[in-house]
Amino acid sequence: MSQTELIVENWMDILPPDYKKYGITSNSFDPVILEIYTEIKKMFPDVYVNFRNGIRVNSWCGYRTPACVIGAPRSAHKIGAALDLHCDQLEKLRLWCVSPEGREAGIMRVEAKECTPSWVHIDTLEPNPRLWKDKTVPYVFFA
Repeated sequence: MSQTELIVENWMDILPPDYKKYGITSNSFDPVILEIYTEIKKMFPDVYVNFRNGIRVNSWCGYRTPACVIGAPRSAHKIGAALDLHCDQLEKLRLWCVSPEGREAGIMRVEAKECTPSWVHIDTLEPNPRLWKDKTVPYVFFA
């Protein structure tokens, strides 16, 4: 399977339930978040956002349309630049996301484990430079 095929396959997992109503397509996402998710899927094959084994178990862990009332009003999810990742190896996944390798892959921010103990929030938004001390790793933030 080519990289492009993996990206197309993976973006279906990050669609909200009302994506057709709002015209959400793969072009609605930050291309970097699609590439990151494809890379993570290679390392953690059981990782998912909204669909686990072909069944929708979440609705708003990827793109959030205007109909979604959960999360911050200016969330990175609302512009297709964030994912809430779920997997059986959550701690291993979290460690990779906050590592220099995660930063190199394009992850800019990771929500603190204390705020998201049962998933890992990643996004590609630039952190506040005054708060981001170590630019070699993603910035860990508290909601």
